[in-house]
Amino acid sequence: MRRLALALALVAAVPASLRAQTEDQLRRAIRLYEGLEVERARDVFLQVISPASPLAVTEAQRVTAYKYLGASYATLGQQDSAITYFVAALQRDPLTDLDPRSFAETERSVFNAAKQRTGHLYVNTNDMTIAVVGTVFLVNAGTDGSRVAVIEGEVLVRE
Repeated sequence: MRRLALALALVAAVPASLRAQTEDQLRRAIRLYEGLEVERARDVFLQVISPASPLAVTEAQRVTAYKYLGASYATLGQQDSAITYFVAALQRDPLTDLDPRSFAETERSVFNAAKQRTGHLYVNTNDMTIAVVGTVFLVNAGTDGSRVAVIEGEVLVRE
């Protein structure tokens, strides 16, 4: 009985351990990227998302990897590849964005081009960002704040 309990505990610990390894790899790749070692960073991000990778990757980790891959390719002047990875990030998290403190104007402009290819409509007000995935909605922004009414479809809001 103790062997079974031990085996189950080991099996349960593996995914958490692999997720932690993924997080370590992402942090390493981001440090490389921020240190302007863009090609080395890109290789690590590609390893993280590889179907052959033994790492357990959460959806949020995958979005981060796709976002940085898009930025890496934009930095390297490969716009088509950058857009492909940015679109992949946006399809998984329509509210993902590039922080202007961490990403250059070139990367953000390619990211904005990718947003146009997702089929989503993005609305920014003073107090929220809205991603519309649907067809019929209403947005009111006034002195009392912003309001969104969805008639048909889906609206995602980040305050």
